[in-house]
Amino acid sequence: MKKIVLTTIFLSVSWGSNANMFKAHEALSAKNYKEAHIELLESASIGEPEAQFNLGVLNLKGLIGDVDYKKAMAWFYLASEYDYPQAFDLSSQIFQKLSKSDQDHAASIAEELAAKYGKKVVTEKYFPNILTTEIDEQKNEKRAKMLKRGKLHITTDNKARAHNQSVLNSAIRNYTSGSNRSGLSNLNKTMVHGNSGRVEVIFDARADGKVQDTEVIFSWPTGRFEKSFVAAIDNSQLKAAERDGKLVEQYGMFKHVNIYYEGVRNLKKNYPHLYNTLLSMRRLAKDSVSAKYQYACFLRAYNDLFDDQQLEAFQPVLLAAAEEGHSQAQYDYGMYLLYKNDEVDAGIAWILKAAKYGLLEAEYRLGDILYQSPSPYLEQDLVKAKYWLEKSAKNNHLKARQKLVALSFANNSVDKQLATQAIDWLEDIEDENQATPHTYYLLAKAYHFIGDKPQALEYVDEAIAEASNLEWNTEDWTNYRKQLKG
Repeated sequence: MKKIVLTTIFLSVSWGSNANMFKAHEALSAKNYKEAHIELLESASIGEPEAQFNLGVLNLKGLIGDVDYKKAMAWFYLASEYDYPQAFDLSSQIFQKLSKSDQDHAASIAEELAAKYGKKVVTEKYFPNILTTEIDEQKNEKRAKMLKRGKLHITTDNKARAHNQSVLNSAIRNYTSGSNRSGLSNLNKTMVHGNSGRVEVIFDARADGKVQDTEVIFSWPTGRFEKSFVAAIDNSQLKAAERDGKLVEQYGMFKHVNIYYEGVRNLKKNYPHLYNTLLSMRRLAKDSVSAKYQYACFLRAYNDLFDDQQLEAFQPVLLAAAEEGHSQAQYDYGMYLLYKNDEVDAGIAWILKAAKYGLLEAEYRLGDILYQSPSPYLEQDLVKAKYWLEKSAKNNHLKARQKLVALSFANNSVDKQLATQAIDWLEDIEDENQATPHTYYLLAKAYHFIGDKPQALEYVDEAIAEASNLEWNTEDWTNYRKQLKG
């Protein structure tokens, strides 16, 4: 057989990933091919075509053993199912250069891989099922509605206030000394308005008209307004959803807030420091996909807020970053489509791309929506939900751990080992000050399961007390407490 000479490269750039493909790229860069092989196999098993392609390269170059053209061809062919660049051409070139017996062997290897990791198999086993008609059990006659949003308390931005006071004092001094009579008229150009940004959240509407599980899905500036807006949402008044005449929960409601000074509507005139940032970020966005993603975030924060023709729509910029392989951009774009635009097919497709690549938050989100579907077109599937929640729970995702525990109790699939694990996880959440009333209730259930009733009673009391502060209906938990005491 003629020697096969092909030019292949590892795709060695990763954007925003924190799990399997990121680890794979690190291992490839360090020429630790055995470790890379392990990580690539895990990603390939859930339909990540880049991982499948790179497994082909490892075999083609003999980096994990002897050169194996047959396995290389099979992996390239598998990646070609996803139209991965070069994959089909490489598989065809290799196949044509094999002997007839080796071609038959290569084809059988490809069939084995397809039976394990093929697009159809992986889709049916792991991915959400999106239907063209609504699922009756998930369809609400009346969707939940926010009657009154809780009050938003924004504290004064001390840094901005100090800056403005300094600028003002300087302008007054210059004016009274006669050194700069135009200073006051140009004052607004140098003033900084610190209270500006955007926060977007999703949350569940309980059957008792209260809010549960509020999560921030976008904020700018990061860390500035999230806590205040989440508190406002948590204290909102809702009208619960209805199904078959009964009040039911609705998952994945969306709300956002724009934060700015009243009457301040022009970026260039009223926020000169932000306008300069805009120009700088626009230039940088041409140089890297990471900068393009940051630029998209900036536009997203201020696009709807200011009547300024210098701003462009953020969606095309975010989409461009997603198409260039930035995992966080893929996730953000998918979340926007799913929760803001109610575009289930497109939204799930982008979240899947990020999850297959290894973005932890995307893995959790798939588990979340498969467990508690936000759409009547997206089928609830507890088996698939468990897979994705377990995957993210292993990487210390706190919300994934709590939802996995909740799913297990709801599905009556708890043993002593899981109950003990649940206690460790939930108490970690408590230690991180991220516990909700539901966290305490699950802790009560877990301690009850291992036979520690006193500790179970302590936690159910905590759950009821915290829930009562939020004005939740605690009838079920109160009845559970009676069972414990009896």
